[in-house]
Amino acid sequence: MWLVLWLGCGLTEGYATGLRTFCEAPSRCPTCAEAASEAERAERATAWAGTAIGNAQARMVFDKTATFPPERRGGVLRAAASKQDIRPCEMADLYDLVAR
Repeated sequence: MWLVLWLGCGLTEGYATGLRTFCEAPSRCPTCAEAASEAERAERATAWAGTAIGNAQARMVFDKTATFPPERRGGVLRAAASKQDIRPCEMADLYDLVAR
């Protein structure tokens, strides 16, 4: 029963909250600080965000971002986040840093 309640809570997460979760992933990911490189940190943060985003529309942004080449991911995420007044977007900045 608790699993049903827990899953139900994620389903009611708002779009902006889901995007904020994605943007804050590098800070909120429990294993990101242990990463040996920025690329590994981005990989870990992305994996964590994939499990933490509970809104279907934000999940679509997450899935769509993954289809772009690395050098475009930061811009795609930043554009979606800025439309919800989410600034800064640490994950977008990390994607940009890794793509250089």
